[in-house]
Amino acid sequence: LRSFIHIQDVNKALLKILNIKNVGKTFHISTDKFISIKNLCEKIRKKMNSVVRLKYTTDRTGKDFAYKLDSNKIKKIGWRSSISIDEGLNETIKWYIKNINKLNKLNKKYIHKNVLSQSNYYKNLIVKIQELSNII
Repeated sequence: LRSFIHIQDVNKALLKILNIKNVGKTFHISTDKFISIKNLCEKIRKKMNSVVRLKYTTDRTGKDFAYKLDSNKIKKIGWRSSISIDEGLNETIKWYIKNINKLNKLNKKYIHKNVLSQSNYYKNLIVKIQELSNII
């Protein structure tokens, strides 16, 4: 299980932390809603009216079954997430459909971060960010 959070909620949380001068303190920024990757994929498939059948594999050895951050500390300073997973997915799908032609021109080769050395990982990440920034 994981919590997915919209970047606008993250930005609001960071501003809240900065505005109350919490220098040096640690805050977990997370929603209280958790979903499995399988259920997330199904949700996306349904929202896109896709007939694609998802293929499931076994979990990798040593994989954590849940990533649940405790965001009570940031809630005490008045922050709450405001964009639901469904709202975020709807927004992302609309953006994807609007930009499908530009996205199709990108190199879509997936390289898992564990396969690369850290320096190559970040070099490739910067290239991907640059490619995406040309779309936006």
